[in-house]
Amino acid sequence: MKDIATECETFSTPVLFEPTSIPKSLKIFDYPETVQQQRIQYVTPNQFELEAMYDCIQAHPILSRKSIRVQQQPRLKGPKLAESILPYALFLSNYVPNVITKLGEEGCLFVNDSTIEYFSPEMIDPTDIKSVTGAGDCFVGTFIANLHYSRQLNLHRMKQIISKSQLSSIRTLKSDGAVSPSIAEDLLVR
Repeated sequence: MKDIATECETFSTPVLFEPTSIPKSLKIFDYPETVQQQRIQYVTPNQFELEAMYDCIQAHPILSRKSIRVQQQPRLKGPKLAESILPYALFLSNYVPNVITKLGEEGCLFVNDSTIEYFSPEMIDPTDIKSVTGAGDCFVGTFIANLHYSRQLNLHRMKQIISKSQLSSIRTLKSDGAVSPSIAEDLLVR
């Protein structure tokens, strides 16, 4: 992780960390200097991974000493789940500048030093869901592809990217495979 993040920094390539489980979400803290220096710019945990990452930082002998910025927690227009995990996402954004928390059927939450934005889920008829396998991976893949085309990010562009990433997940949920064959260039924000 450390070597990859350092190499990407050399080439000005943003790094996104996609935890795939609670134990794997904590691997990011094996090399504290990687997160202290914010070499990883994006992280996409689910709520459980986010909470575990928060707990790990709190218990870490080096990371827990970092002086963190305290943001006034605004009233969030979103479901209770998004409201309940907001403090964790705000805290984690002191270590990884952009936190996109996937909330499954309740959408996702984007937090960075200047933005807190809840994204309601794309609607899908539950009877259209064929498999949940790969939906989160397709979200992240579409997100990364769009980062490649969007070096200059602003809130409007981020909203477009997250919306397209959610659509990618929806297409996969409606597919028998782990990656929908209908994932195509129309999901790129240009």
